[in-house]
Formats: sequence, structure tokens, C-alpha cells
Amino acid sequence: HTRNHLRRRRPHPHPLPYQSTTVRADAAFNLFDLRGGASSYSNSNSNGISGDKDDDRVLIIDVDNCLYSEEAIREAASALTSTSTSTRQQNNLLGVEEQIILNTREFCRRHYNMTERQSQELYLKYGSTVEGLRRTVDPKNIESTRQMLLDYYNEVYDGIDMSCLLCHRRQGSGGSGSGDINDDIDDGSNTGYSHVRRTRKKRQHLAALLKSIPYPIYFASNSPRNHVLKVLTSLGLRDVPHEGIVTPDTVDAEGGNDDGEPFPTKSSPRLFYKSILGRHPGSQIILLDDSVYNIKTASRVDIMGMHINRDHPLELALAACLKHISSPFDDSGGSIGRSGDRYEFSDVKYLRSKNSVDAVSINADVWQRLADELRMNVIPTLEDGVLRIADVGAGLLSMLEMMVAGGGGKSSLFGMIQETAAVDKGRGRDATGTSKSSHPRLRQIHYTAYESNVNLIEGCKKTLSRLGFNEVAEFVLGGKLEEVIFRGTVKGSDPPISVTVHFRTKDFVEDDSKRFVPPNLVVGCCFADLFDPHELAQSLVSFTTLCKQGGGFGGSGPCSGTGTL
Repeated sequence: HTRNHLRRRRPHPHPLPYQSTTVRADAAFNLFDLRGGASSYSNSNSNGISGDKDDDRVLIIDVDNCLYSEEAIREAASALTSTSTSTRQQNNLLGVEEQIILNTREFCRRHYNMTERQSQELYLKYGSTVEGLRRTVDPKNIESTRQMLLDYYNEVYDGIDMSCLLCHRRQGSGGSGSGDINDDIDDGSNTGYSHVRRTRKKRQHLAALLKSIPYPIYFASNSPRNHVLKVLTSLGLRDVPHEGIVTPDTVDAEGGNDDGEPFPTKSSPRLFYKSILGRHPGSQIILLDDSVYNIKTASRVDIMGMHINRDHPLELALAACLKHISSPFDDSGGSIGRSGDRYEFSDVKYLRSKNSVDAVSINADVWQRLADELRMNVIPTLEDGVLRIADVGAGLLSMLEMMVAGGGGKSSLFGMIQETAAVDKGRGRDATGTSKSSHPRLRQIHYTAYESNVNLIEGCKKTLSRLGFNEVAEFVLGGKLEEVIFRGTVKGSDPPISVTVHFRTKDFVEDDSKRFVPPNLVVGCCFADLFDPHELAQSLVSFTTLCKQGGGFGGSGPCSGTGTL
């Protein structure tokens, strides 16, 4: 199922960034075209996948603010304390790039009496402040420049605090609580299960994706190598296979610098990318970077680029590189903004195609056993003749559709119950096998569906309309849709059995106990394997504790005395 983002049954080798967004890049410089079928690369890092030489690709991935979001770190820190930089600095809540910028400004002030504005002007003109220092502070004296750069890297990077990148990071001493600042970010893409920490899961998916890339990967940064290693370690990406780390100090150590330029940066692409260009002649080399300036300079040595930012994150760019999504570019290789060229992930279309597989996957014997248990052990205990069902992972109501209309070669669950009951009635027996029954017949079905992804509401309405249901009520609280109620009947039932569907736009664990009516049956399609086993047990126990007046896990056997499955 999906909650704004895809929820996978297990981590896929190539997890995609499932969100409705657009892959873009600037047309002012070289960009790559992503048309054609799946491609691959044949070498020691290819995971056994071979491909045509013409389709060889090499990925160069920037590090800071590319492997992670500096903006997200700032937002999370600001949510815990004051938004001012000074306050967050006192509480050790600054992002990595923020610390680099502050240290760089201090370096410029201490050594060259520069103001903050002057150091910023160097950045804007040369792509990085350190490159500006190289070009303006005694540029003809190579030894003096080398010493200046050594001092810069030592003073700026030695004290960088990486704890802001750790998923277990706690709030600083200036505030209260002990929440994970990285987990408190609400970017509008809540999976619907608040206890599943988005940041940690996202990093796990990114690591899995990077490990499965069939192309050579290089990490490149204008920061020194030790800094890059610290970032990779903090993000849990240290064990990602890669061909090399390209930084000013690694390029300087390799030698072969004909120009004698010490510690070259991305502003000198011929020198900075020299080893990569030499090792992969004829390959399509792609730079994924958050700096438009770096992408423009790389184009001078025929390296194509993709701009990484909040709207177009690294995961999306990698998916494009792997050709898992449609081409976002026109024939000229430039980016275009027409809606017809946008990649849009559709929750509804995905679930529609997936549900047909789910229906076939349900075991016929299990389906029959469920019908038998309901008929023999649950329905006879219903004092009011109302069967209550809670769907804890509703999606597009595929479980309800299976129960009402059947699917995947299996009959309607409600129909199976009615057919068996009719046979028993014809033989003079009730559902329990006795000659007479004091239990009321099944008169109504109340189906409560929990689905926090509001993008699915229209799809659910179409499902219910197809099944013959009508919308009868809608509840809105504080401008937010809380619940939609639908009514219909079980076709072929005699006398008719009414079905009321309560579609609630929330997680099942968030239901209000004051409104909660104990269910007789809890269902969820492709649901259990989305949880850590311990989290699953805790969530369901928390849910069923609301059933104190009837239901829960009390009693013995699959059905307790309260008639709950």
C-alpha cells in the first residue's frame, strides 16, 4: 500500500522516490537524456549486470547538501528552539554547511580582515569562498597559496560537529524533550504510520539504492577527504561501494598537476575530474550536485549535470539515471516545464494495478476458513445482528471489494457466508449446527476503513460507486476531512443485508476511544510485513485495548467469547 509515498513489502533493490514531482535541470548547459530501456555497466562494480558500451554511465555524487538536506536539518532544529542562528549554535543544532560557512567567514575575518559580505561575494563570483581566496590572495605565489589552503582546510573543518546528521540526535541543552530532530520534520509526505520514523527509513532506502547502482560511483566535494568520510559515516553510507572519493586534497596528492595549482576544486574541472575522465573515456559521466555553478563548470569537460534540491532530491535523480522513470527532457536535452513532460507518481494507479495481484495472492483455503469462522463463531454471538469490521490498511478498499464482490478467482466473502447459511437453514440447522437458534440473523455490516492518505479518497469513492454504494455523509473538522460515510447492500442476500462504510482519514492507532466501536474482525491488505514485528504487535495491542467492552485478544483460540477475529 501507499501513504503518499510507496510502502513496499520489503526494500526493493532500486527504491524509487515516490512523490508527485518533476525532474528538472537547467538548459543553459549540458544535460543528459534518459530515453530508452534499462541500461547497465559492466565492470567490477556492476553486480553482474552487463550492458552496451554506448550506454555506459559514471555517476559523480556531491556530498554536502546532496546526500542529505541542509534545509531539513535547519527546519528540524528550528522546531526545537529559536530560529536564530546564534541560538541554534549555542545548542549545537547547526547544520554541517552552516558550520562550514560560519567557520569560513571567521577564517576570512581573522586572516584577511574581510567582512561577511566580502566573503559572500567571493562565493558568488567563484563558486566557493575558498576558490575566491585562491584567486585573490597572492595567486601567483604557489607556495603561499598552498599554505593558505592548508590553513583554511584545517581551521574550517577540524571542528565540524556531525551529530546533526545522526538519526538518534537529541535536542540540545537549551530546550526540553529528547526527540529526534531528524524525525520531527513534516514535509507533507507522512506515510500514515507516525511510529515509522521517516528520516531513518529514507536513509536506509538511499543506502540500498546506492548499493544497487550498476554504474561506477564517485563521491566528490570541495571539502577535504576526511570531512567526506565523516559525512558518509554519519549518514550510514560508509559501506556503499564506490570507485573513489574526489576532493581537493586527493587530487593534489595524485600529482600530475601540470599547472601547479594546489588543491584544485570543482571550479577547475579539467584538473579536479582528471582521474575520472582518464579512467572512463567514452563513458557518459553525470554529476549530481546542489550547485548550479559546479554543474556549469563541469560541462566544460563534457560532464553532464543534474541539479539536486529540495523539490528534486537525490533519490529522484538516481531513479532517472537508472531509467526507472520517463524521460524528463526534450530532444535537445534541455529541461521543459510543460505538464505533459512531468513525471507524476499516482497512488491510485499504482494501487489499482497492485490490487489485482493481491486478490490472486490471497490463499483460497484461508479465504474459506475466514468465511467459516465468521459464520460459525462470530455471527452467532452478535446480539444486535451487526458484524463490525475494521480495515487497518484500507488503501483503495481492496479488502472490502473482495468481501462484497470477490476477486482473484475467489467468491465474495459475504456471499460465501450467506450461501452456507442458506444451506444450513434448508436442513433445519442454524449456523452452529443445532436444530434451532436463538441468535439473531446477520442484518447489517459496519465497515470502518482507516486510510490517512487523502490522495486516495477519490479512488475509494470510485471503488464504492462501482460496488453500488452511495455517499450519505461527510464530516469536516477544522477544515480537514475526518470521515466519509457510504451505504450499500450485499447483492443477492435475502433478506437484504445493509453495509455501512465509515472511511476515516487517519491511522487506526489514532482513533478516539470515545468514538470507537469494538470490531469483530480486523483486516489489512499487505499490512503486517510493513512493520517491525515488535512495532506491529505494539500497534495492534494499542488498537485493541480500545475494545475493553467487547473484543481484543482476550479468551482462547482464534475467537474469544466476545466474537472477535
